[in-house]
Amino acid sequence: MAKKINVRKILSLHHQNLSINQIAKGHHFSKHSVIDVIHRANELKFDDSTLGSLNDEELYQLFFPEKFAGSQLYFKPDYEHVHQELKGHGVTLKLLCRNIAIQCHQICSQSVILLFALDITIIMYLKILQTGSFINLVLELK
Repeated sequence: MAKKINVRKILSLHHQNLSINQIAKGHHFSKHSVIDVIHRANELKFDDSTLGSLNDEELYQLFFPEKFAGSQLYFKPDYEHVHQELKGHGVTLKLLCRNIAIQCHQICSQSVILLFALDITIIMYLKILQTGSFINLVLELK
């Protein structure tokens, strides 16, 4: 997996009036990465004052949404909830995983039944899979 481009550093160096070559050579970025960030900043009409209000992930997502999309395929587990569940008497990790899998299967089955009941086309179904949210689609349909 390729390293994420440090958008914040490139923008701050560019703001200090360093050339593309100086940024690339002096800070070990590829010249293409520096050019991509600068061009994207110009496309977005990015204001340097908002640089401090965004964390690195948000900044990367803003500049490269197509690259960021692949990293969000799965939701991060709620480890606190998992640890609380495992504290229960007789609960093992294997049993907990099995229960979660059963719940996921039930949710998916209900979603498919609901989709057919609403007569949603395959394009909308793919949009649900892409956004990961059925609620957004329902709100969009209203």
